[in-house]
Amino acid sequence: EYVTRRLPVDGTRVVVAGRGHGATAVLWSALYGEWLDARFLAFEPRGAGVLQLEGLPEREPATRSLEVRAAAEALEALAWVRADYAAVGVPVTLAPLDDASAARASEDALRGALGLAPASDAGAGEWCVLERDLPRARGWAEAFARRIGPGARVVTRAELRGDEDPARVHELRIGGEWPLTHFAEGQGLPLAEGDFGGTTVLVVPAGTDTSARDAWLALEHAKALRKRSPFAGLRVALADGEPGLPEVLADLAQAGARSVLVVPAVFCASDEEMRALWSSVPAALRSGDAFDLAWLPGLGAELCAEVQSP
Repeated sequence: EYVTRRLPVDGTRVVVAGRGHGATAVLWSALYGEWLDARFLAFEPRGAGVLQLEGLPEREPATRSLEVRAAAEALEALAWVRADYAAVGVPVTLAPLDDASAARASEDALRGALGLAPASDAGAGEWCVLERDLPRARGWAEAFARRIGPGARVVTRAELRGDEDPARVHELRIGGEWPLTHFAEGQGLPLAEGDFGGTTVLVVPAGTDTSARDAWLALEHAKALRKRSPFAGLRVALADGEPGLPEVLADLAQAGARSVLVVPAVFCASDEEMRALWSSVPAALRSGDAFDLAWLPGLGAELCAEVQSP
């Protein structure tokens, strides 16, 4: 609503969408919003039952329509949405969402609400293939796709047909779109914040082959980040070898480091992997007394920011 008042945005082409708890926020907004004549899309609402405890609004919402997408069994538990929202004049559609194609169905639903053709009918383009379909990885990948240009799509490997032009398939992983040689001049490696620079610690994942480990360690020995900033340092830790992350951080504390950024040397790590890294560090080093310690769940944000729009 704020955007349509303050910016040159066509209110008739606004779609408010959310997934999980965000979808429950969408349901609430669609029921109680009095100012925004928009379409609302809720994907797989989580905890939406609490809305049944709320009273229906006295005034009809400005909502143009509400569409709820969820697995078939979940839709049965959401049947009350159709009745409650219809009672206040909001047209409701409940539609099944197949887990196997949830990402594509969500994208096509959004495009349809905006009056655009389904992405699957958008013609030949670029295919940005996720290594793992994590929410943060998908967000970074979508930024990458937008910078490549129209027609670029984020997909999982299972969504590829098998007849795509290899030159148009972007493997969003280290060793795919970004070979280790890409980092030789420090590009693609995030910088630790700090008034006088800081140290980035790359954590090479367990199971990495010997040649790749050696290539990461070579970046440290070559002081690759100094080529981007004379005040930036780079250290490499091994998740299943020496030096490990606790040892590297202890060395930095002893050397008087002031700002340290820990980053797994992957496109995007999961929440569980990040918690495991955090837990591996002694509490004395996590406390902030030794140095300012920050965490970034992968290199994807920095790498995707490198892509220039056409």
